[in-house]
Amino acid sequence: MAIAERMQLGEGRHKGISDIAQLSRKDIISDLERVISAELRKLPIGAQISGRLDEYISRRLGISQIAVCSERKRLSEKYNTDALLYAFHEEYGLSYESMIDAAYMPALNHLAEYVKRDKELISIMRETRQRGISIAVLSNSNSKVAEAMLDSMGIYGMFDAVVTVESFGGALRPKPYAEAYLLALRKIGAENPHNAIFIDDKESNLVEPKRLGMTTMLADTSDGKVATEADYIVKDFAELLRSLNCAALLC
Repeated sequence: MAIAERMQLGEGRHKGISDIAQLSRKDIISDLERVISAELRKLPIGAQISGRLDEYISRRLGISQIAVCSERKRLSEKYNTDALLYAFHEEYGLSYESMIDAAYMPALNHLAEYVKRDKELISIMRETRQRGISIAVLSNSNSKVAEAMLDSMGIYGMFDAVVTVESFGGALRPKPYAEAYLLALRKIGAENPHNAIFIDDKESNLVEPKRLGMTTMLADTSDGKVATEADYIVKDFAELLRSLNCAALLC
């Protein structure tokens, strides 16, 4: 079956439909950008947001934008995460709200120009939820971005939980740390990580969920991709749900 063939093991082997059917009974936690919708990969607002964030941090810290770029890299390595809002919040006490208002809100006001209601994904998600499956978002982005993106696609209210960077601070750290995945699991009432799937487009974000016992999915469109931390490789969130819904019909 073509669906099963697309969901391949990290080592490049294929699992049969019976294995996919077993996965169809697991809850699902997904990254947001570049996973939920392939269209998000193409948005021009990303560069706008990055530029505005650098300008804001430059003003607040009294350093040049070139120095901000260096600080981005340093903090990314220090905190081992791509959640830069979290890193600057922890390092300098900059509030999430101030950074979001300065960098994100001007761009998000134009998001509807790029992201449209996704009728197909709405239908697929509705079918998944009717099977009793919980679905959550776990993102290192912020709540305003998550709400705006998901609302534009018409699916914001279809998730059991949306966990964003504002949930983290102090001892509670964002992806790729284990506590982020455990928090998302708690939010959807999944006590056993073995009963959940996590999908992300960065393989580094699959290490901890795999160690915890979750089934890991890499969202990637490359042909012949090999991913040692991924149990399966799928095109995106929609293909994952479509595959599991089809497999569930054959259980």
